[in-house]
Amino acid sequence: MRLSLFLALVMTLTSLNLFPSSHDRVAHADGPENDPFETEVIVRTIHQFQTMQDVIDFVNLAEEYHVDVISMSVKQDEDDEVPSGQVFYQSNIAPRAASYQTFDALAAVINEAHAKGIKVHAWIPQFHDQVAFHMDPDWRMMALVNGQPVPYTANNAYFVNPFHEDVQEYERSIIMEIVEKIG
Repeated sequence: MRLSLFLALVMTLTSLNLFPSSHDRVAHADGPENDPFETEVIVRTIHQFQTMQDVIDFVNLAEEYHVDVISMSVKQDEDDEVPSGQVFYQSNIAPRAASYQTFDALAAVINEAHAKGIKVHAWIPQFHDQVAFHMDPDWRMMALVNGQPVPYTANNAYFVNPFHEDVQEYERSIIMEIVEKIG
């Protein structure tokens, strides 16, 4: 279902030529790498990349529809399918989502996409992080309820305090791990 929505969106944008593909663009005098237009798709990994075949199929479609950039979540941002803060790559810092214990979605997408000349951006949500929320009670974002500070968990969402230095250090460590992994 979601794959068909992706295709419908890309086909609509392509047919309207709102976002011309790299194959349709006029190259700048200083080279096509400086072309300011890119077609990008943003992907919630948990919905699209659960197996290597999912990655292959998706990247093939991205190539077919002249997608230049795949921006994929590498850290869960919601508390629906898996808790926020779990990751979809082989991390030594954050826990991996259950179905990603042996499947590194980030490495798989990078390898497949780069082989087809498609860039990959890592989408790394920061402060909606149930994993970090439970690591240390001092890390929790607080709210006033009836004049009393309580952990902020509106709509069953878990947020950590972005001003807490240890939270910042933890979240930066995940970013650095990803940068080192893909660098």
